[in-house]
Amino acid sequence: MTDKDWMRQPMIEGEVRRIARQHHPHLDGLTIAVIGRPQAAKSKGKVVLAKTSVPSEATGALIQDAMGVVHYVIEVGLDAWAALTPAQRTACLDHELCHCLGVDEESGRPKLVGHDAEEFGQVIRRHGLWRPDLESFAEAVASQLERQLIRMGATGDPLGAEARGGRP
Repeated sequence: MTDKDWMRQPMIEGEVRRIARQHHPHLDGLTIAVIGRPQAAKSKGKVVLAKTSVPSEATGALIQDAMGVVHYVIEVGLDAWAALTPAQRTACLDHELCHCLGVDEESGRPKLVGHDAEEFGQVIRRHGLWRPDLESFAEAVASQLERQLIRMGATGDPLGAEARGGRP
């Protein structure tokens, strides 16, 4: 194998299990495999740090002998991953796990969900929080900003050095 090969990432899988136990109990008992690709994919000109998918039935059959039933696969771009801080890696994996809904009772297949909100910043600047999903998302952002302002009062650091990997 060379550094250009895609490889399973057992260490990252361990971190996925830890985060799932802590924040995603609905995924208990499901197998989530992590595969590293040498270079991160790009979508619409932006680097894709990671992407979660449900293996097709054919792919599932191929990997079942090696790993058992795999419910989800998280694909990680190893070049971009290497540049992340531990806190950013945790946030990235937590983000990917948020896509995982668990197994659908009717079909027996794992389900994925999209993001809570998708919008352009310029539309929000021009038209405000014009949809309920944007209002909900803004509430989450406001809550985090409030915590950061409290931290800034205590440390003088508005964003928190940990979130930036210790960079000023």
